[in-house]
Amino acid sequence: MPVSRKFIAIVAAVAVISALGVAAVIAAQAHFRGDEPHRPHLTVYSAGNAKEVDAFQYCDLVKLAEASQRWAQQQPLSPEQEIEATIDFADTCDPEGQPALIDIRPDETVQISLPKEIAGAPWSLLALYEDSEAREIDVIDDMHGPSERRSISLPTFNDDGLALRIVEIKLPMGIVDASTGEQSIVSHATWAIHTQIMR
Repeated sequence: MPVSRKFIAIVAAVAVISALGVAAVIAAQAHFRGDEPHRPHLTVYSAGNAKEVDAFQYCDLVKLAEASQRWAQQQPLSPEQEIEATIDFADTCDPEGQPALIDIRPDETVQISLPKEIAGAPWSLLALYEDSEAREIDVIDDMHGPSERRSISLPTFNDDGLALRIVEIKLPMGIVDASTGEQSIVSHATWAIHTQIMR
């Protein structure tokens, strides 16, 4: 299994659930998941079509918390333990998927409906607009609190005539460096959407 740099960073820091409200995600997952693994999906409406979008990357926050507790008790880690811990953290995640591809038309909007598992937790929106040659770029990068909104509406072209090319919805997770106490944020789940223009 390929191991991303994110997991190496988590192992080095030993992840813990932060005060960002991420604990609410654990409660939501436990509530909605039941006995079987549940992976929330987005519903995207564009160019007259509706499409369900599965997660591009999804790590089980409950399992991540359990792995964090296991390895936090063994600090500092030997090189062999770091390798073992990295594999342990990687096993909490599903295999990486593919971005969803949707059609867009000028003078319309892309509407995204968020399920409770996402909307009920802190989440972030990244929307990338660019011209046909990717020389001019405009980025929307917003953070939203729990239950702040359940849907998103994005114009297919912004006021500068740049086309919506990429949309990402992410669920954050706080990690704390066990040695320094420094806090940082990584994403434990990402839904990725790419677009193609219909004329």
